[in-house]
Amino acid sequence: MMKKRIETLDGLRGFAAMLVVFHHVFKLYSIEIQEVCSDWVFSLAVFLSELNFLAVLFFFILSGFSIALSLSTKRAFDWKKYGSRRAKRILPVYFLALVLAGFIGWFVPGVEVLLVDLIGNIFFLQSPESGRHWFAPFAGNGPLWSLSFEVWFYLITPFLMRWLMGIRANNAYLIVFGSLFASVVCIGLNSVVFVPFLLFQSYYFVWLTGFLLHRAVTEDSSRNFKSYLFSLIATMCSLFIMSHWLESDTLNALLQGNVLAIAFSLLLYFGISRNVKWFFQLPRFLRSWKYIGEGSYALYALHMPLLILASHFQVPFVMMLFGWMGLVVACYFLETAIIGYFRERSKS
Repeated sequence: MMKKRIETLDGLRGFAAMLVVFHHVFKLYSIEIQEVCSDWVFSLAVFLSELNFLAVLFFFILSGFSIALSLSTKRAFDWKKYGSRRAKRILPVYFLALVLAGFIGWFVPGVEVLLVDLIGNIFFLQSPESGRHWFAPFAGNGPLWSLSFEVWFYLITPFLMRWLMGIRANNAYLIVFGSLFASVVCIGLNSVVFVPFLLFQSYYFVWLTGFLLHRAVTEDSSRNFKSYLFSLIATMCSLFIMSHWLESDTLNALLQGNVLAIAFSLLLYFGISRNVKWFFQLPRFLRSWKYIGEGSYALYALHMPLLILASHFQVPFVMMLFGWMGLVVACYFLETAIIGYFRERSKS
């Protein structure tokens, strides 16, 4: 069991959130960016922008790892505490994001503010606007789609807890292959009849790679980690073959998530097994990423409505950058204040 906080995870979370924000900034200001940048800098900006979806997949992996880490400190699973902690972590910022998106969307022409989408978002039934969906992210706040996936993962995991925790760490391949099989079945069913829960379940495989990683790297056995890593490599090969023969964006996404999970696993195992100092405590020149990571959820959920507002008022790119930095700071204080508030209430 890990007793130290891994600040590298906070830094990676912050970096992933900034990639998502940059993607949306780049889409709005690509012409201005191209005018002021050299060709190679602009090409780098295009490359970073295209990492947007990988950043979301990484959030899934990191979320699974974090949930497993929090549950490992408990002797017995408590539904009430589990649900309460997830609700306190997600809902305050999420409902603020809905209110902010609705308020801004109401005054900005071209933004659809639909009651039916609001209801769907309240019950976490939204999915990406680019594909088929029951409900779109409310008022153009596109990043909210991934939160419906997260909530589904949180809901389904307790029902599988005895199975997930009962299998030995060195037999993790049973869960890895089982969850991949379930994902492929859901992808097939979803191509026949669209149901959001099938789409959500399709990505559960990616989330579980992070959940299972916790035991693989924290139990003092290199054999457990090797077994887990071998499972990921085997599923990666399977997904590569399937994606070659079948055209499916979701299969390709699972393959990308699988590759990310392998890279993240190697980094985590190296840092923990070697007890690398900078891994647990970031160097001073990288400490800012830790703070960005601590406000990353609010940054992820709130930035899009503000960008829509900036676009409406045609805010110059340079001014928008200053606003971006201000938002990063504000989100850090917002999240730490919310966490601090509930922590104090739990003590009283």
